[in-house]
Amino acid sequence: MVDIFLMGTVGSSNWRESFKAACIPLGIHYFDPVVPVWNEEAGKREVAALRSAKIVVMAILPESASIASLAESGWVALSALKRKQSFGLYIDPAVELGSDAVSDSMEEASTRARKLVVGHAAALKAQYPRLNLYLAPSLQELEKWAIQTAQRLNGQKQRKKVATSKHHKTSKTSAARKSNRPHQGK
Repeated sequence: MVDIFLMGTVGSSNWRESFKAACIPLGIHYFDPVVPVWNEEAGKREVAALRSAKIVVMAILPESASIASLAESGWVALSALKRKQSFGLYIDPAVELGSDAVSDSMEEASTRARKLVVGHAAALKAQYPRLNLYLAPSLQELEKWAIQTAQRLNGQKQRKKVATSKHHKTSKTSAARKSNRPHQGK
């Protein structure tokens, strides 16, 4: 099972590297959907990992318009919350694409979409405060939240395993004691 699914800005961005470096020494399992060649098989792995992840993080950074990630963010948030996954979102308000007419147009569209997505996410969080939805003020805060959430969830999983194991041993011991009691006839 995947602990953290890393979604968001791709291309020349390397934001995932810091997350992965933080996960490895702690034994936190992550899924990075970025592959050299994306094909149908990669898509199937991505869908399976996304469905099984405990935490979904989405980071949208300034070095890309990230129109696809912005469009995908609502669907991802809805499905993550429906599956009772934790969902963390960071959207940098800036867009830095370059200086030509196409870039200016894309920057404008991306800036507008970023504001809309952040606004909708904040409204959702306000309307349903019990959702496990985190709106990060920075990429560093998103990483910190994701790591702490994974540790908390993994700790709960460990405690459940120990409690189940103790209950199972206690049940076996109780059953063994009962079976060793002499039969009391009438």
